[in-house]
Amino acid sequence: MDYQNTLKYLYESVPMFQQIGSKAYKPGLETTHKLDEHFGHPHRQFKTIHIAGTNGKGSCSHTIAAVLQCAGYRVGLFTSPHLIDFRERIRINGEMIPEEYVVNFVEEHRAFFEPLHPSFFELTTAMAFRYFADQKVDVAVIEVGMGGRLDCTNIIHPDLCVITNIGLDHTQYLGDTLTKIAKEKAGIIKEGVPVVIGRAQGAVKRVFTMKAKEKNAPIEFAGKVPQHWSMEILPYSRLQEIRTGMDKSIKKAYKIVEETDGLSEEKKNQIRQLLAMLDTVNSIRAIDQILDRRKDAIRILNNMFPSGLFSELSGAYQFENMHTTLKALAALTHLNYNITPRNCLEGFANVCRLTGLMGRWQKVHSYPDIICDTG
Repeated sequence: MDYQNTLKYLYESVPMFQQIGSKAYKPGLETTHKLDEHFGHPHRQFKTIHIAGTNGKGSCSHTIAAVLQCAGYRVGLFTSPHLIDFRERIRINGEMIPEEYVVNFVEEHRAFFEPLHPSFFELTTAMAFRYFADQKVDVAVIEVGMGGRLDCTNIIHPDLCVITNIGLDHTQYLGDTLTKIAKEKAGIIKEGVPVVIGRAQGAVKRVFTMKAKEKNAPIEFAGKVPQHWSMEILPYSRLQEIRTGMDKSIKKAYKIVEETDGLSEEKKNQIRQLLAMLDTVNSIRAIDQILDRRKDAIRILNNMFPSGLFSELSGAYQFENMHTTLKALAALTHLNYNITPRNCLEGFANVCRLTGLMGRWQKVHSYPDIICDTG
C-alpha cells in the first residue's frame, strides 16, 4: 500500500473517535498493554513528560517541546487530533513521521493488531512510541488523548506530569461534574513523579492534592499569575516600538563602556561579554524572530525575564498556558534538565517554526485579518 491507501485503511479499519464518536472509545488499558508488549515496551527507552487537561494541552505541549529543542534535546512530540495530515500527531524536533514509516508499520504489524481490534488512538499511540524509540529521542512530550486514568498514553512513567485545567469535556465518558473529571485526569499522577497543575480551585484542587499525597508525588499549583508578573498582548506595531527602545538602551550601555576612561582593554572585554549575556540581548533576538513573521506577541516581565519573555502565541487565553508552561519548565530544571533562560526565550518566540504547531490564534491573512483558532 502507498501512504494514502494506508491512511484509508486506518480510517476505515480501526475505530476513530473523530469520525464515529462513542463507538470508537475503548476505556481500559488491556489492548494498549498487549500492543506495548508486542512492540517491546518502546516507551521505556526514552524520558517522557505527560500532559493532560481540558484546554491548553496542545499549546503547553508544543511550547515545552520547543524549549527542550532549543536546549539541545532530541524531542518527540505526540499530540492529537491532526488538522490536515495524520503525521502531525507524531513529530521529532518538529519533523513529521515519514510516510514510509507509517506504511511499513501498518504492513508489518497488521497481522498482529487486526485480531485485537484496537482503536485508532491506541494504534497511533503504539506507532508513536515505537517510532520515538527507533529514532532514539532523548525525551518525548506526550499529550493525553481523553481524560487520563484510562487513556492509552497512561502506560508511561514520566519524569513530570502536567494537568493544565479542568472543564466539562466528554462528560459522557469522564463524568458529569468537574470533580469526577478531575479524578479521571488525576489518574496520570504517578508514584513519586512531580506534578504541575494549572488552574484548579475548591473541590477540584482537593482532588489533585489528595491524589498527589496518595502517590507521594510533589505537587505545585500554577494558580493565578503572581503580582510581580506583568503580562500583556503586544500588537505588531507596539512590539516594534519596544524593540527599538531596547536596542537603544543596549547600544547606550556599550557606548558608555567604550568611552569610560581608566578601564583596561581586558576590563572592557569582560564588560562587553557580560552585556552580551544579558537578558536584553536575547530578548531583542526573540523579538526580531517574531517581527520577521509579522506577528503580535505576548510579553511576560518577571524576575527571571526582566527584559521580557516574548511568545508568538498571542491569544489572551495563552496567559494561563504560559504560566503553567513556565512552572513545568522550572520543575524540569529541578529534575536536572539543562534548560536556560535563553532556551525559553528562543523556544517561546519560535514555537510554531520549531514544532509545526498550527491553529492557535494563527493569522493566515492580513487586510482583512483572518484568524484561525482550534478553540
